[in-house]
Amino acid sequence: MTNTMHIAFTESAGGCLKAAFRDRPEHHVAALADDLSLGPINPYHYPDRQVYFETLYADTEFASWYQDSLPRIRTFWKETRPDTPRRIAWFTRRSAIEYSGFLEFLSREPDPCAIEVIDLTEGVDVLWDDEPDEAPDRVIPTSIGELAPEWLRDQTDRTRFLSRSEASFYLRSWGRLKEDEDGVRTLWRGQLYPTVPSTLGEDVLYAVPEDWTSAAMVIGEALGTSSDEYTQCGDAFLYSRLLFLIRCGEVEAKGDPVSMRTLQVRRADIVDEDDLFPAIP
Repeated sequence: MTNTMHIAFTESAGGCLKAAFRDRPEHHVAALADDLSLGPINPYHYPDRQVYFETLYADTEFASWYQDSLPRIRTFWKETRPDTPRRIAWFTRRSAIEYSGFLEFLSREPDPCAIEVIDLTEGVDVLWDDEPDEAPDRVIPTSIGELAPEWLRDQTDRTRFLSRSEASFYLRSWGRLKEDEDGVRTLWRGQLYPTVPSTLGEDVLYAVPEDWTSAAMVIGEALGTSSDEYTQCGDAFLYSRLLFLIRCGEVEAKGDPVSMRTLQVRRADIVDEDDLFPAIP
């Protein structure tokens, strides 16, 4: 009985895969706890990335996120080395986090074409028990973690090896991204590009109402807007953009900013529309 390592690039995706294969002891799951759509990647150096996230999330409940995640990150890279008999990488190119993690993983492979992949960018076909129409519906996720475990288990016949041209394209793409120093990578037309943080900051500002409301509700609204077609980032990053807008005077706040659940915000009075979107570093 051959052991199989299923590789996921977010912990939510890893949880779904573990549920999908929970009754198959020969199937194991490794999930990357790092978010490679953010922070320095050239080189991929733990101390540099820890400083980046501690600075980005300073004085919030997320400040120790990278330090807390580091043991799981190290474990992931050890578990997914090429000495496993069979490895399957699961991802969707509609998630900036998953796509970035996959590209870093691929760049470490001595033979990128020796790894099996299941790319669910174009979605999965699902039959609903209570649906009179016998034709399946196509469900297109913006992250693997959105899919039900039983749907994932049904996709194992889609495993394939990358072609040489595919692998070369992915490695070139990651190499170009490593040359950029912006520290934020988002999706546009299905490909990753370096991005200035102010692009996502606009989604946050648009979500802030004129009346006092919970910062958590604002972040939820902004997350939905920024993730309409792709999963661009997580709630912690958007919250860092909201705190920057507060420091700039674009948003008023009351309460404890350590947590978005204890902070109330509202739109500040804007006199000059040219100042509506400050340059967000």
